[in-house]
Amino acid sequence: MSKNPKTKDSKVKIAIITGANSGVGYGVAQRLLDHSVKNPDEQFMVVLACRNQARATTARNDLLKEFPEGLVEIVLVDVASIESVFKCCKEIKDRYNRVDLLFCNAGILSISYMDWKVPFKQLLFDPVALFSKTDVIVQPVGKLTSEGLGKTFACNFFGHYVMIRELEDLLSQAKDPRIIWTGSYTSTKESLNMDDYQCNKGNVPYESSKRIMDIISIGLNSRLNKQNIYSFATHPGVVSTNIVRLGWLTSGLKNIGLYTARTLGMRVQTITSWNGSYVNYYVATQPIESLVTTIKYGGYCNPLGKVYVDKDVVEGYDEAETEASPKEAETETNNEETTTTNNNGNASVDASGGSISNDIASQKPESMDVDAPSEWESRISRSRRMVYYYNHRIKESTWDPPVGVDPNTIRGYASQNIQELQSINPLEGGESQIRASHLLVKHDKSRRPS
Repeated sequence: MSKNPKTKDSKVKIAIITGANSGVGYGVAQRLLDHSVKNPDEQFMVVLACRNQARATTARNDLLKEFPEGLVEIVLVDVASIESVFKCCKEIKDRYNRVDLLFCNAGILSISYMDWKVPFKQLLFDPVALFSKTDVIVQPVGKLTSEGLGKTFACNFFGHYVMIRELEDLLSQAKDPRIIWTGSYTSTKESLNMDDYQCNKGNVPYESSKRIMDIISIGLNSRLNKQNIYSFATHPGVVSTNIVRLGWLTSGLKNIGLYTARTLGMRVQTITSWNGSYVNYYVATQPIESLVTTIKYGGYCNPLGKVYVDKDVVEGYDEAETEASPKEAETETNNEETTTTNNNGNASVDASGGSISNDIASQKPESMDVDAPSEWESRISRSRRMVYYYNHRIKESTWDPPVGVDPNTIRGYASQNIQELQSINPLEGGESQIRASHLLVKHDKSRRPS
């Protein structure tokens, strides 16, 4: 397939939006096409990255009715399937010579049933939570994909992470490339258990996956900024979308409650997809020098429904320490050439393309739940030991990758993800957070669904 000739024009920016057939993703597509109409010198080609061909086609047709001169294309992807992500990225590479914007938007919030006792309790004791949290939804526990990943983890986070790694070269070809994650207002530090980072045993896989998203969005910048690629965390506010399918009566009551809450001053109630998409559009179009990569941009509304953007702190994140960590890690990486030994005692290179020293590779972390040392030198040293230990485990993994995918490719992504997490504040759990980033290490056959 030849490259789309329209993409050679620097005035046409390529914007890939996952989950773009409805909800916030569709709203982002609308806003970018509206921007193109109002700003002839800055056009967007919107690429709807969707799982279902029929729904994607319907969305494209609706967009072209609203914006007849709009540039809208479709690429199929199921972000919960790593095999599908690789196939999608190959098609994108065949079509386009660059990617200007990558909106990591697709997501799921699975539901087992509604616990109707919760809203009555919240109405009495915590009315704010009633209209801003997901406590009423009881999520299924242990739901896996056919590849053995936690389903919510794979769809909301890991599929996007692999997509970023696969499209990194195309992003680096753009003039002002940005990665924009659609997070959640509900993600908190407490929602992520690092001993069960995919939340296969926990009851909040949605919130857990969104917390990982916040962490990785910030952590990616320590490496990607060197290529002029910037990653941003956002949340759309509380939007009434079809991410949770409710009956007409329940949906109607919910919307009445959301509008009432906003009228009474709850500013997180953006409610509509158009309002919820504003924060993503804002981060995509503002001058890069005016944006900050170490916070989370949130979508909010005033009581009259006027949408605006505010800056939220990512809980448990320390900007000063995060800025210090990559410098030391980079210095060590640049000044040392290290090797690891295989079972035969021969030197070998790790899966990520880096290398490991013999003495460090042979050491396991003394404890996975130790208190963080007080000195940066100690922190980096312990972090590197964990990184190297898990690199070794990744190479020994029995997980079978998708058909046609080089095992070293996916293991390399997992290894590099570990290194990216070194930029997270160790004092606030960073030592434990590094544990999460081996990602596919434990995807052995025993954990696959029957």
